[in-house]
Amino acid sequence: MDLMEVAMAMSVLSVLAYWRYCTPGPPGGVSERERRRVDICMQRLVVDIAAFLEFLGLATGISVLRAFLECKFRLEETITIPESLLKVTETTFDGVKVMVLEPQSAQKQSDVPGLVFFHPGAFCVGSSAVNFDTTSHIALELGIVIVSVE
Repeated sequence: MDLMEVAMAMSVLSVLAYWRYCTPGPPGGVSERERRRVDICMQRLVVDIAAFLEFLGLATGISVLRAFLECKFRLEETITIPESLLKVTETTFDGVKVMVLEPQSAQKQSDVPGLVFFHPGAFCVGSSAVNFDTTSHIALELGIVIVSVE
């Protein structure tokens, strides 16, 4: 199969996936409804493309999902939190990479609750950095230490 046939097949798949997945929107009451709708459509489309590329033997589905997630992470604006609010340390615990998020309010106390965060992705896709927005928000809102496992 040459490159032109692959491009044509992916184009057809894209149109079909758009038709199949993008017609119904998310339920009412969702904030930033249109943005969320596009996100849902893109996620479904990427899963379909990954399955199609794996079917053709061009790539594994997981490698396509990883690449998409990392690209999306690099393109999105990530929040920056001043060190005066949150201390972030990347280290290893027994050979496992972790990111420790420690709010300043927690640094002033001797006993602080903590949370071990395993990012969603079934140990295949995602990372601590991809989920930083979520974990930093939780740490600051709850005033707890979070250990985000890579």
